[in-house]
Amino acid sequence: ALPISWESLDYQPYFTANASNVGYGWWSHDIGGHRNGYRDDELTTRWVQFGVFSPIMRLHSSDEVFTGKEPWKFCADSERVMRRFLKLRHQLIPYTYTMNHRFHAENIPLICPLYYLHPDAGEAYDRRNEYYFGSELIVSPITCHTDPETRTGTVRIWLPEGQWTDVFTGVRYRGSRTITMHRDIDTIPVLARAGGIVPLQSIEEISSRTDNPKHLEVCVFCGADGSFGLYEDDGISFDYKSGGYVTTAMTLDWRVSKRFVITPAKGGTRLIPEKRSYTLRFYGIGADAVEAVTIGSGAADVKSHYDETRHILALELVEVPITEEVRVQFRTDTALL
Repeated sequence: ALPISWESLDYQPYFTANASNVGYGWWSHDIGGHRNGYRDDELTTRWVQFGVFSPIMRLHSSDEVFTGKEPWKFCADSERVMRRFLKLRHQLIPYTYTMNHRFHAENIPLICPLYYLHPDAGEAYDRRNEYYFGSELIVSPITCHTDPETRTGTVRIWLPEGQWTDVFTGVRYRGSRTITMHRDIDTIPVLARAGGIVPLQSIEEISSRTDNPKHLEVCVFCGADGSFGLYEDDGISFDYKSGGYVTTAMTLDWRVSKRFVITPAKGGTRLIPEKRSYTLRFYGIGADAVEAVTIGSGAADVKSHYDETRHILALELVEVPITEEVRVQFRTDTALL
């Protein structure tokens, strides 16, 4: 039974990423620790944040008042953060489900050590608690106490070549270097590569149901070409083996045509809603970066919102037939902010 301690938490990201080396890519932990140890609201909060970005999110403990993991048993700040991250885990299902199908089809685990993709980089072996979470994200959980002066947790992180954007803050970082990141209790470093595309379920649809979502939030990290193939099936049967699945391709062509495209769904489209709403979030561009949005051959009715602090342009598309192409054309002079 895993003891409740910072030492236990600090070992888990390293252990989980390296378990992929021996074929254990779908690993489960007692998130928050199982028994003994000590009570620490910050520790449990950081553990939950790691749990959201681990293969199986499983809050589990011995049946004692001291060890219960329900968010409402902790201080107000910890409860608030844990609730938000648990909802985020549910939102991530379109992404994690696709990545777990990739594991099944291509033997690439959801979590991979950095050296899987960067075997010749010595830094990829040095950052023991940092890992790829699927094809688009790098995660480095915070596994130490908050500094009493800065009120932040600290972690050293190595960024591969290219541009990387923190999904929580919108801050963009230049790669090919090791830097120290500081985060308050609200976040941990989760970075998306330029060109990354991360589909989420809308937070408005979170429930105990497991239906494929009617409303997708698609996070697009501008600055390079990228693509993502969303995979969906019925979630309960083996029908996918005989074609019972749906794929939806999403492509960002940044270098040449400056456009983002969602192509019509292919396969067993009866498994997903006939119409879908989209919230498209483009990271790193200005409020006036989009020149046109079309659905099929016609102009789309779009509502837009702009986050000036994080430089995120959000476009709202309602009830789009899955048989139609969605195209967002950026201005040719669009540059990263």
